[in-house]
Amino acid sequence: MSTLYVDNLVEKSSNHGVHIAGHVINVTTASYIAGASYSPSTSYVNTATLGTVTTKQANSKIMIVTDVPIQTQKQNTIWSVALRSSIDSYASNLVIKHFVRYATNDHTTGFTGMTYLHDAGVAAGTAITYRYYVKANNTSGGGWYCIDQWGVVGSGYAFTTNMLEIAQ
Repeated sequence: MSTLYVDNLVEKSSNHGVHIAGHVINVTTASYIAGASYSPSTSYVNTATLGTVTTKQANSKIMIVTDVPIQTQKQNTIWSVALRSSIDSYASNLVIKHFVRYATNDHTTGFTGMTYLHDAGVAAGTAITYRYYVKANNTSGGGWYCIDQWGVVGSGYAFTTNMLEIAQ
């Protein structure tokens, strides 16, 4: 195997780009300022559209970093937040994060967003939209907010999702 050492790497022609494996080649940021409440459900419910990224290179990976929170009031429930994509029409969970709220000893884990590396495996120019789907392990735990409408919506504050495309 040979090693190539260079001081400068310059694109030969415009609009083709120089893509080095492991480097970020595209960054898309989407704001989330909507507010909604959801009734309790033990089935996954489409809760938030986080954003859309259009790939620049085939078979790249997308790093999703979001701070969009889910808020609950009721106790004694385990909540599941799944990240899904439009690639398969939101049919499967890419990753599931759990958070709990128990009445005993103030045991709570809040949900304040997630990070996930998606090996999308799609052609260049493919638009991928990401969404949260949420469910509870029981319906006695009440519903949830994404995001809490009191004091946040309309206050100028926005949550964000960053989608970083990484060359392979």
